[in-house]
Amino acid sequence: MNALMKLAAGAGLAVFAVAPGGPALADDAPITVASVTVVAAPPVEDPKSLPVKTATVTRETIAKSINVVNTEDAVAYLPDVLVRKRHIGDTQAPITTRTSGEGSSARSLIYADDVLLSALIGNNNGNASPRWSFVAPQEIDHIDILYGPFAAAYPGNSIGEVVNIVTRLPTKLEAGVDAVGAWQNFSQYSTRQNLGSGQISGYVGDKIGPVAFWLSANHLDTSAQPLAFVTVAQASGASTAGVPVTGALAALNRTASPIEVLGAGSIEHQIENNAKLKLAVDLTPTVTATYSVGVFSNWDRATDQTYLTNAAGAPVFSGEVNIAGRAYNIPASAFSADVYDYNELQVGQSLKIASHTGGAFDWEVVASYYDFLNDRQRFPSGALPTATSGGPGTITDLGGTGWETLDFKGVWRTAAQEISFGLHGDEIRLVDNVFDTSDWITAPEGPLATSALGRTQTVAAWAQDAITIIPAATLTLGARLEDWRAFDGLNASTSAGLRADQPEI
Repeated sequence: MNALMKLAAGAGLAVFAVAPGGPALADDAPITVASVTVVAAPPVEDPKSLPVKTATVTRETIAKSINVVNTEDAVAYLPDVLVRKRHIGDTQAPITTRTSGEGSSARSLIYADDVLLSALIGNNNGNASPRWSFVAPQEIDHIDILYGPFAAAYPGNSIGEVVNIVTRLPTKLEAGVDAVGAWQNFSQYSTRQNLGSGQISGYVGDKIGPVAFWLSANHLDTSAQPLAFVTVAQASGASTAGVPVTGALAALNRTASPIEVLGAGSIEHQIENNAKLKLAVDLTPTVTATYSVGVFSNWDRATDQTYLTNAAGAPVFSGEVNIAGRAYNIPASAFSADVYDYNELQVGQSLKIASHTGGAFDWEVVASYYDFLNDRQRFPSGALPTATSGGPGTITDLGGTGWETLDFKGVWRTAAQEISFGLHGDEIRLVDNVFDTSDWITAPEGPLATSALGRTQTVAAWAQDAITIIPAATLTLGARLEDWRAFDGLNASTSAGLRADQPEI
Protein backbone atom coordinates (compact mmCIF):
# COMPACT_ATOMS: atom_id res chain seq x y z
CA MET A 1 0.00 0.00 0.00
CA ASN A 2 2.75 2.49 0.90
CA ALA A 3 4.53 1.78 -2.39
CA LEU A 4 1.28 2.30 -4.29
CA MET A 5 0.67 5.60 -2.50
CA LYS A 6 4.15 6.87 -3.39
CA LEU A 7 3.76 5.83 -7.01
CA ALA A 8 0.36 7.48 -7.37
CA ALA A 9 1.45 10.64 -5.59
CA GLY A 10 4.46 10.91 -7.86
CA ALA A 11 2.15 10.73 -10.85
CA GLY A 12 -0.05 13.50 -9.45
CA LEU A 13 -3.08 11.26 -8.68
CA ALA A 14 -5.59 11.42 -5.86
CA VAL A 15 -5.32 8.21 -3.80
CA PHE A 16 -7.89 6.58 -1.54
CA ALA A 17 -8.34 3.13 -0.03
CA VAL A 18 -11.49 1.12 0.65
CA ALA A 19 -11.55 -1.55 3.36
CA PRO A 20 -12.24 -5.04 2.05
CA GLY A 21 -15.64 -6.49 2.82
CA GLY A 22 -14.41 -9.73 4.54
CA PRO A 23 -12.57 -10.23 7.81
CA ALA A 24 -9.34 -8.26 7.93
CA LEU A 25 -6.01 -9.78 8.70
CA ALA A 26 -3.72 -8.02 11.12
CA ASP A 27 -1.63 -6.53 8.31
CA ASP A 28 -4.73 -5.55 6.32
CA ALA A 29 -6.53 -3.35 8.83
CA PRO A 30 -8.80 -0.76 7.17
CA ILE A 31 -6.94 2.46 6.39
CA THR A 32 -8.39 5.80 5.36
CA VAL A 33 -6.01 7.77 3.16
CA ALA A 34 -6.47 11.46 2.50
CA SER A 35 -6.41 12.54 -1.14
CA VAL A 36 -3.02 13.68 -2.42
CA THR A 37 -2.54 16.22 -5.20
CA VAL A 38 0.87 17.07 -6.60
CA VAL A 39 1.10 20.44 -8.35
CA ALA A 40 4.03 21.39 -10.53
CA ALA A 41 6.04 24.38 -9.35
CA PRO A 42 4.77 27.57 -10.97
CA PRO A 43 7.12 29.59 -13.16
CA VAL A 44 8.80 32.68 -11.76
CA GLU A 45 6.07 34.71 -13.39
CA ASP A 46 2.75 32.91 -13.23
CA PRO A 47 0.28 34.54 -15.69
CA LYS A 48 -2.56 33.67 -13.34
CA SER A 49 -1.14 36.04 -10.74
CA LEU A 50 -1.08 38.99 -13.14
CA PRO A 51 -3.99 41.46 -13.24
CA VAL A 52 -4.81 40.72 -16.88
CA LYS A 53 -7.13 38.50 -18.81
CA THR A 54 -5.30 35.49 -20.22
CA ALA A 55 -5.85 32.72 -22.72
CA THR A 56 -3.75 29.60 -23.17
CA VAL A 57 -3.22 27.04 -25.88
CA THR A 58 -1.39 23.84 -24.96
CA ARG A 59 0.73 21.40 -26.87
CA GLU A 60 -2.07 18.84 -26.67
CA THR A 61 -4.61 21.27 -28.16
CA ILE A 62 -2.20 22.23 -30.92
CA ALA A 63 -1.64 18.57 -31.81
CA LYS A 64 -5.35 17.74 -31.86
CA SER A 65 -7.05 20.75 -33.41
CA ILE A 66 -4.66 23.27 -35.00
CA ASN A 67 -2.89 22.90 -38.33
CA VAL A 68 0.46 24.40 -37.33
CA VAL A 69 2.83 24.75 -40.27
CA ASN A 70 4.74 27.70 -38.79
CA THR A 71 4.88 28.65 -35.11
CA GLU A 72 2.65 31.70 -35.46
CA ASP A 73 -0.22 29.43 -36.54
CA ALA A 74 -0.51 28.19 -32.95
CA VAL A 75 -2.00 31.49 -31.73
CA ALA A 76 -4.19 32.26 -34.73
CA TYR A 77 -7.41 30.99 -33.14
CA LEU A 78 -7.05 32.46 -29.66
CA PRO A 79 -9.54 35.20 -28.73
CA ASP A 80 -8.79 38.69 -30.02
CA VAL A 81 -5.72 37.64 -31.99
CA LEU A 82 -5.20 37.93 -35.71
CA VAL A 83 -1.91 36.93 -37.32
CA ARG A 84 -1.23 38.83 -40.57
CA LYS A 85 0.22 35.80 -42.32
CA ARG A 86 -0.09 36.14 -46.08
CA HIS A 87 1.37 32.79 -47.06
CA ILE A 88 3.31 29.84 -45.65
CA GLY A 89 6.69 31.07 -44.48
CA ASP A 90 5.76 34.75 -44.49
CA THR A 91 8.48 36.57 -42.57
CA GLN A 92 6.24 39.60 -42.08
CA ALA A 93 3.57 38.25 -39.75
CA PRO A 94 2.72 40.67 -36.92
CA ILE A 95 -0.32 40.17 -34.71
CA THR A 96 -3.26 42.52 -34.40
CA THR A 97 -5.41 43.17 -31.34
CA ARG A 98 -8.42 45.23 -30.33
CA THR A 99 -6.16 48.24 -29.81
CA SER A 100 -3.48 47.77 -32.45
CA GLY A 101 -3.62 47.01 -36.16
CA GLU A 102 -1.22 45.08 -38.34
CA GLY A 103 0.95 48.16 -38.87
CA SER A 104 1.64 48.49 -35.13
CA SER A 105 3.98 45.60 -34.44
CA ALA A 106 5.68 47.39 -31.53
CA ARG A 107 2.41 47.62 -29.58
CA SER A 108 2.46 43.92 -28.73
CA LEU A 109 5.30 41.82 -27.36
CA ILE A 110 6.26 38.28 -28.34
CA TYR A 111 8.51 36.22 -26.02
CA ALA A 112 9.84 32.68 -26.04
CA ASP A 113 10.99 31.51 -22.61
CA ASP A 114 11.23 35.19 -21.58
CA VAL A 115 13.45 35.98 -24.61
CA LEU A 116 12.22 38.82 -26.82
CA LEU A 117 11.15 37.79 -30.34
CA SER A 118 9.54 41.13 -31.21
CA ALA A 119 11.73 43.28 -33.45
CA LEU A 120 11.42 46.71 -31.86
CA ILE A 121 13.43 48.35 -34.64
CA GLY A 122 10.20 49.83 -36.00
CA ASN A 123 6.44 49.85 -35.75
CA ASN A 124 5.29 48.26 -38.99
CA ASN A 125 4.30 45.01 -40.70
CA GLY A 126 7.60 44.76 -42.57
CA ASN A 127 11.07 44.32 -41.13
CA ALA A 128 9.77 44.99 -37.60
CA SER A 129 7.67 41.81 -37.55
CA PRO A 130 8.28 39.18 -34.83
CA ARG A 131 10.96 36.51 -35.35
CA TRP A 132 8.60 33.51 -34.96
CA SER A 133 10.98 31.13 -36.73
CA PHE A 134 13.25 30.93 -33.67
CA VAL A 135 10.77 28.56 -32.08
CA ALA A 136 10.12 25.19 -33.71
CA PRO A 137 6.44 24.13 -33.55
CA GLN A 138 7.49 20.77 -32.09
CA GLU A 139 9.14 22.36 -29.03
CA ILE A 140 6.09 24.35 -27.90
CA ASP A 141 4.75 23.29 -24.51
CA HIS A 142 2.09 25.98 -24.23
CA ILE A 143 1.44 29.60 -25.17
CA ASP A 144 -0.08 32.23 -22.89
CA ILE A 145 -1.71 35.39 -24.24
CA LEU A 146 -1.94 38.31 -21.82
CA TYR A 147 -4.40 41.01 -22.82
CA GLY A 148 -3.77 44.65 -22.09
CA PRO A 149 -1.16 46.88 -20.40
CA PHE A 150 -2.05 46.19 -16.79
CA ALA A 151 0.97 44.25 -15.49
CA ALA A 152 3.97 46.07 -14.08
CA ALA A 153 6.17 43.20 -15.26
CA TYR A 154 5.83 44.35 -18.87
CA PRO A 155 6.62 47.70 -20.53
CA GLY A 156 4.24 50.01 -22.34
CA ASN A 157 4.58 47.98 -25.52
CA SER A 158 2.15 45.54 -23.91
CA ILE A 159 -0.73 47.92 -24.68
CA GLY A 160 -1.97 45.34 -27.17
CA GLU A 161 -1.00 41.88 -26.00
CA VAL A 162 1.87 39.84 -24.64
CA VAL A 163 2.50 36.43 -26.16
CA ASN A 164 4.54 34.11 -23.92
CA ILE A 165 5.71 30.97 -25.73
CA VAL A 166 6.91 28.36 -23.23
CA THR A 167 9.02 25.64 -24.82
CA ARG A 168 9.84 22.21 -23.49
CA LEU A 169 12.91 20.06 -22.97
CA PRO A 170 12.91 16.28 -23.40
CA THR A 171 13.02 13.96 -20.41
CA LYS A 172 14.13 11.02 -22.55
CA LEU A 173 15.34 10.36 -26.07
CA GLU A 174 12.87 11.55 -28.69
CA ALA A 175 13.09 12.44 -32.35
CA GLY A 176 10.74 13.21 -35.20
CA VAL A 177 10.47 14.25 -38.82
CA ASP A 178 7.55 16.22 -40.28
CA ALA A 179 6.84 16.77 -43.97
CA VAL A 180 4.16 19.22 -45.11
CA GLY A 181 2.89 19.87 -48.60
CA ALA A 182 0.45 22.62 -49.58
CA TRP A 183 -1.21 23.69 -52.80
CA GLN A 184 -3.44 26.60 -53.66
CA ASN A 185 -5.23 27.84 -56.74
CA PHE A 186 -5.22 31.63 -56.95
CA SER A 187 -7.38 33.70 -59.25
CA GLN A 188 -7.73 37.48 -59.07
CA TYR A 189 -8.10 39.99 -61.90
CA SER A 190 -6.04 38.46 -64.73
CA THR A 191 -3.67 36.50 -62.50
CA ARG A 192 -4.17 32.73 -62.52
CA GLN A 193 -1.73 30.63 -60.48
CA ASN A 194 -1.34 27.10 -59.18
CA LEU A 195 1.04 27.41 -56.25
CA GLY A 196 2.81 24.72 -54.29
CA SER A 197 4.82 24.76 -51.08
CA GLY A 198 6.82 22.09 -49.30
CA GLN A 199 8.40 21.92 -45.87
CA ILE A 200 10.45 19.29 -44.10
CA SER A 201 11.57 19.59 -40.50
CA GLY A 202 13.12 17.37 -37.90
CA TYR A 203 14.19 17.37 -34.30
CA VAL A 204 16.05 15.25 -31.79
CA GLY A 205 16.35 15.65 -28.03
CA ASP A 206 17.38 13.74 -24.95
CA LYS A 207 18.19 14.11 -21.27
CA ILE A 208 21.33 12.45 -20.01
CA GLY A 209 21.87 12.91 -16.33
CA PRO A 210 21.81 16.64 -15.55
CA VAL A 211 22.07 17.63 -19.23
CA ALA A 212 19.20 17.96 -21.70
CA PHE A 213 19.43 19.08 -25.31
CA TRP A 214 17.12 19.93 -28.19
CA LEU A 215 18.21 20.24 -31.83
CA SER A 216 15.77 21.13 -34.59
CA ALA A 217 16.05 22.16 -38.24
CA ASN A 218 13.60 23.23 -40.92
CA HIS A 219 13.67 23.67 -44.71
CA LEU A 220 10.85 25.45 -46.53
CA ASP A 221 10.33 26.05 -50.24
CA THR A 222 7.23 28.12 -50.88
CA SER A 223 5.56 30.05 -53.67
CA ALA A 224 3.01 32.75 -52.93
CA GLN A 225 0.22 34.68 -54.57
CA PRO A 226 0.83 38.36 -55.46
CA LEU A 227 1.28 40.58 -52.43
CA ALA A 228 0.43 43.72 -54.41
CA PHE A 229 -1.42 44.89 -57.50
CA VAL A 230 -0.19 47.73 -59.69
CA THR A 231 -2.86 50.37 -60.21
CA VAL A 232 -3.33 53.95 -61.43
CA ALA A 233 -6.14 56.39 -60.76
CA GLN A 234 -8.51 56.46 -63.70
CA ALA A 235 -7.93 59.53 -65.87
CA SER A 236 -10.85 61.94 -65.91
CA GLY A 237 -10.77 63.08 -69.52
CA ALA A 238 -10.58 61.48 -72.94
CA SER A 239 -7.32 61.64 -74.89
CA THR A 240 -5.64 60.11 -77.93
CA ALA A 241 -2.11 60.50 -76.52
CA GLY A 242 0.08 57.50 -75.68
CA VAL A 243 0.60 54.02 -77.09
CA PRO A 244 -2.70 52.10 -77.19
CA VAL A 245 -2.62 49.09 -74.86
CA THR A 246 -5.14 46.52 -73.78
CA GLY A 247 -5.50 44.29 -70.73
CA ALA A 248 -6.14 46.86 -67.98
CA LEU A 249 -9.12 46.19 -65.76
CA ALA A 250 -11.40 48.96 -64.50
CA ALA A 251 -12.11 48.66 -60.78
CA LEU A 252 -12.67 50.63 -57.57
CA ASN A 253 -10.11 51.10 -54.81
CA ARG A 254 -10.83 50.88 -51.07
CA THR A 255 -12.29 54.41 -51.07
CA ALA A 256 -14.55 53.57 -54.04
CA SER A 257 -12.53 55.76 -56.42
CA PRO A 258 -12.19 54.45 -60.01
CA ILE A 259 -8.83 52.90 -60.89
CA GLU A 260 -7.20 50.82 -63.62
CA VAL A 261 -5.52 47.59 -62.54
CA LEU A 262 -2.36 47.19 -64.61
CA GLY A 263 -0.84 44.03 -63.19
CA ALA A 264 0.34 42.04 -60.18
CA GLY A 265 3.54 42.48 -58.16
CA SER A 266 5.63 40.97 -55.37
CA ILE A 267 4.97 37.39 -56.48
CA GLU A 268 7.37 35.68 -54.10
CA HIS A 269 9.33 32.45 -54.20
CA GLN A 270 11.04 31.83 -50.87
CA ILE A 271 13.53 29.28 -49.62
CA GLU A 272 14.01 29.35 -45.85
CA ASN A 273 16.34 27.34 -43.65
CA ASN A 274 16.63 27.54 -39.89
CA ALA A 275 18.20 25.55 -37.10
CA LYS A 276 18.15 25.75 -33.32
CA LEU A 277 20.15 24.21 -30.50
CA LYS A 278 18.93 24.36 -26.92
CA LEU A 279 21.13 23.03 -24.13
CA ALA A 280 20.06 22.84 -20.47
CA VAL A 281 22.20 21.89 -17.48
CA ASP A 282 20.89 21.30 -13.94
CA LEU A 283 23.46 23.21 -11.91
CA THR A 284 21.74 22.06 -8.71
CA PRO A 285 18.52 20.13 -8.13
CA THR A 286 16.64 23.45 -8.16
CA VAL A 287 18.69 25.67 -10.52
CA THR A 288 18.92 25.16 -14.29
CA ALA A 289 20.95 27.03 -16.92
CA THR A 290 19.62 26.99 -20.49
CA TYR A 291 21.52 28.23 -23.54
CA SER A 292 19.84 28.58 -26.93
CA VAL A 293 21.19 29.58 -30.32
CA GLY A 294 19.21 29.82 -33.53
CA VAL A 295 20.17 30.62 -37.11
CA PHE A 296 17.67 31.77 -39.75
CA SER A 297 18.34 32.21 -43.47
CA ASN A 298 15.94 33.34 -46.17
CA TRP A 299 16.23 33.77 -49.92
CA ASP A 300 13.28 35.54 -51.49
CA ARG A 301 12.88 36.37 -55.18
CA ALA A 302 9.85 38.46 -56.16
CA THR A 303 8.63 38.93 -59.72
CA ASP A 304 5.62 40.64 -61.27
CA GLN A 305 3.11 40.30 -64.07
CA THR A 306 1.77 43.00 -66.37
CA TYR A 307 -1.70 42.76 -67.87
CA LEU A 308 -0.87 45.34 -70.55
CA THR A 309 0.05 44.47 -74.13
CA ASN A 310 0.55 46.70 -77.17
CA ALA A 311 -0.78 46.17 -80.69
CA ALA A 312 2.02 43.69 -81.40
CA GLY A 313 1.17 41.61 -78.35
CA ALA A 314 4.33 42.60 -76.43
CA PRO A 315 4.06 43.20 -72.67
CA VAL A 316 4.10 46.82 -71.55
CA PHE A 317 5.43 47.84 -68.14
CA SER A 318 5.98 51.60 -68.36
CA GLY A 319 5.79 54.70 -70.51
CA GLU A 320 3.04 56.84 -72.01
CA VAL A 321 0.09 54.61 -72.81
CA ASN A 322 -3.53 54.95 -73.78
CA ILE A 323 -6.12 52.80 -72.03
CA ALA A 324 -9.66 52.89 -73.41
CA GLY A 325 -9.28 56.43 -74.73
CA ARG A 326 -7.54 57.86 -71.67
CA ALA A 327 -3.85 58.79 -71.40
CA TYR A 328 -1.53 57.58 -68.63
CA ASN A 329 2.18 57.92 -67.86
CA ILE A 330 3.35 54.77 -66.07
CA PRO A 331 6.69 55.29 -64.29
CA ALA A 332 9.36 52.58 -64.33
CA SER A 333 8.96 52.16 -60.59
CA ALA A 334 5.29 51.15 -60.90
CA PHE A 335 6.36 47.57 -61.61
CA SER A 336 10.07 47.49 -60.75
CA ALA A 337 9.39 48.47 -57.12
CA ASP A 338 7.67 45.09 -56.67
CA VAL A 339 10.62 43.12 -58.10
CA TYR A 340 13.43 42.26 -55.70
CA ASP A 341 15.99 39.74 -54.54
CA TYR A 342 16.23 39.41 -50.75
CA ASN A 343 18.83 37.56 -48.68
CA GLU A 344 18.72 37.31 -44.89
CA LEU A 345 20.98 35.61 -42.37
CA GLN A 346 20.18 36.23 -38.71
CA VAL A 347 21.33 34.68 -35.45
CA GLY A 348 19.82 34.81 -31.98
CA GLN A 349 21.32 33.64 -28.70
CA SER A 350 20.05 33.53 -25.13
CA LEU A 351 21.14 32.35 -21.70
CA LYS A 352 18.68 31.76 -18.89
CA ILE A 353 19.55 30.72 -15.34
CA ALA A 354 16.52 30.07 -13.17
CA SER A 355 15.51 28.43 -9.93
CA HIS A 356 12.43 26.24 -9.78
CA THR A 357 11.91 25.33 -6.15
CA GLY A 358 8.20 26.08 -6.18
CA GLY A 359 8.72 27.26 -2.62
CA ALA A 360 8.83 30.64 -0.98
CA PHE A 361 11.33 32.25 -3.37
CA ASP A 362 12.33 31.74 -7.00
CA TRP A 363 14.37 33.84 -9.40
CA GLU A 364 15.70 33.97 -12.95
CA VAL A 365 18.24 35.88 -15.02
CA VAL A 366 17.79 36.08 -18.80
CA ALA A 367 20.21 37.58 -21.33
CA SER A 368 19.67 37.62 -25.09
CA TYR A 369 21.45 38.84 -28.21
CA TYR A 370 20.02 39.10 -31.75
CA ASP A 371 22.00 40.16 -34.82
CA PHE A 372 21.24 40.74 -38.50
CA LEU A 373 24.43 39.24 -39.91
CA ASN A 374 23.29 39.80 -43.48
CA ASP A 375 20.14 41.56 -44.67
CA ARG A 376 20.27 42.82 -48.26
CA GLN A 377 17.31 43.52 -50.51
CA ARG A 378 18.09 44.35 -54.13
CA PHE A 379 15.74 46.35 -56.37
CA PRO A 380 16.01 47.37 -60.04
CA SER A 381 15.69 51.07 -60.81
CA GLY A 382 15.28 50.68 -64.56
CA ALA A 383 12.14 49.77 -66.45
CA LEU A 384 10.99 46.23 -67.04
CA PRO A 385 11.30 43.97 -68.95
CA THR A 386 14.90 45.12 -69.62
CA ALA A 387 15.70 45.30 -65.91
CA THR A 388 14.77 41.63 -65.47
CA SER A 389 18.22 40.64 -66.70
CA GLY A 390 20.14 43.29 -64.73
CA GLY A 391 21.06 46.93 -64.86
CA PRO A 392 21.24 49.74 -62.31
CA GLY A 393 19.42 49.47 -59.02
CA THR A 394 19.63 49.87 -55.27
CA ILE A 395 20.55 47.65 -52.31
CA THR A 396 18.88 48.14 -48.94
CA ASP A 397 21.26 46.84 -46.27
CA LEU A 398 20.16 46.30 -42.65
CA GLY A 399 23.32 44.42 -41.65
CA GLY A 400 24.33 45.30 -38.09
CA THR A 401 20.77 45.80 -36.88
CA GLY A 402 19.91 43.92 -33.69
CA TRP A 403 19.25 44.08 -29.98
CA GLU A 404 20.45 42.92 -26.55
CA THR A 405 18.33 42.40 -23.45
CA LEU A 406 19.00 41.59 -19.81
CA ASP A 407 16.37 40.78 -17.18
CA PHE A 408 16.34 39.75 -13.55
CA LYS A 409 13.09 38.57 -11.97
CA GLY A 410 12.21 37.29 -8.54
CA VAL A 411 9.07 36.15 -6.77
CA TRP A 412 8.29 35.74 -3.08
CA ARG A 413 5.28 33.58 -2.23
CA THR A 414 3.23 33.27 0.93
CA ALA A 415 -0.12 31.64 1.51
CA ALA A 416 -1.97 34.83 0.61
CA GLN A 417 0.55 36.89 -1.36
CA GLU A 418 2.83 36.72 -4.39
CA ILE A 419 5.34 39.55 -4.51
CA SER A 420 7.26 39.74 -7.79
CA PHE A 421 9.89 42.25 -8.85
CA GLY A 422 12.54 42.74 -11.48
CA LEU A 423 15.10 44.80 -13.34
CA HIS A 424 15.23 45.21 -17.12
CA GLY A 425 17.70 46.62 -19.61
CA ASP A 426 17.84 46.61 -23.40
CA GLU A 427 19.59 48.30 -26.30
CA ILE A 428 18.21 48.20 -29.84
CA ARG A 429 20.23 49.14 -32.94
CA LEU A 430 18.87 50.15 -36.34
CA VAL A 431 21.21 50.26 -39.33
CA ASP A 432 19.30 50.98 -42.55
CA ASN A 433 21.50 52.00 -45.47
CA VAL A 434 20.54 52.20 -49.15
CA PHE A 435 23.30 51.96 -51.75
CA ASP A 436 23.28 52.52 -55.48
CA THR A 437 24.62 49.63 -57.56
CA SER A 438 25.59 49.21 -61.20
CA ASP A 439 23.81 45.86 -61.46
CA TRP A 440 20.99 45.10 -59.06
CA ILE A 441 21.36 41.32 -59.50
CA THR A 442 25.12 40.74 -59.15
CA ALA A 443 27.10 43.92 -58.47
CA PRO A 444 28.35 44.91 -55.00
CA GLU A 445 27.19 47.94 -53.09
CA GLY A 446 28.14 51.25 -54.67
CA PRO A 447 27.85 54.81 -53.35
CA LEU A 448 25.67 55.43 -50.32
CA ALA A 449 22.30 56.92 -51.31
CA THR A 450 20.41 57.21 -48.01
CA SER A 451 21.06 56.29 -44.41
CA ALA A 452 18.87 55.87 -41.33
CA LEU A 453 20.69 55.01 -38.11
CA GLY A 454 19.80 55.05 -34.45
CA ARG A 455 19.81 53.36 -31.07
CA THR A 456 17.39 53.17 -28.19
CA GLN A 457 18.07 52.09 -24.64
CA THR A 458 15.68 51.19 -21.83
CA VAL A 459 16.39 50.67 -18.14
CA ALA A 460 13.50 49.69 -15.90
CA ALA A 461 12.61 48.47 -12.42
CA TRP A 462 9.25 47.08 -11.38
CA ALA A 463 7.43 45.46 -8.47
CA GLN A 464 4.05 43.87 -8.06
CA ASP A 465 2.09 42.47 -5.12
CA ALA A 466 -0.83 40.10 -5.69
CA ILE A 467 -2.84 39.72 -2.49
CA THR A 468 -5.53 37.07 -2.21
CA ILE A 469 -8.38 38.69 -0.29
CA ILE A 470 -10.76 35.77 -0.68
CA PRO A 471 -10.38 32.75 -2.96
CA ALA A 472 -12.44 34.47 -5.65
CA ALA A 473 -10.79 37.91 -5.43
CA THR A 474 -7.20 39.12 -5.71
CA LEU A 475 -5.96 42.67 -5.23
CA THR A 476 -2.90 43.50 -7.32
CA LEU A 477 -0.73 46.54 -6.72
CA GLY A 478 2.13 47.30 -9.06
CA ALA A 479 4.51 50.00 -10.22
CA ARG A 480 7.05 50.26 -13.03
CA LEU A 481 9.75 52.91 -13.46
CA GLU A 482 11.34 53.23 -16.90
CA ASP A 483 14.07 55.38 -18.37
CA TRP A 484 14.03 55.31 -22.19
CA ARG A 485 16.30 57.24 -24.48
CA ALA A 486 17.10 57.42 -28.18
CA PHE A 487 20.55 58.43 -29.38
CA ASP A 488 23.04 58.24 -32.29
CA GLY A 489 20.19 59.05 -34.69
CA LEU A 490 21.04 60.01 -38.24
CA ASN A 491 19.05 60.56 -41.44
CA ALA A 492 21.00 61.32 -44.58
CA SER A 493 20.41 61.49 -48.33
CA THR A 494 23.26 61.98 -50.78
CA SER A 495 21.06 63.06 -53.69
CA ALA A 496 19.25 65.67 -51.59
CA GLY A 497 22.41 66.83 -49.82
CA LEU A 498 20.71 66.09 -46.52
CA ARG A 499 22.30 65.12 -43.23
CA ALA A 500 20.25 65.37 -40.06
CA ASP A 501 21.89 64.32 -36.81
CA GLN A 502 18.93 63.62 -34.62
CA PRO A 503 19.01 65.02 -31.08
CA GLU A 504 19.21 62.64 -28.16
CA ILE A 505 15.87 62.12 -26.49
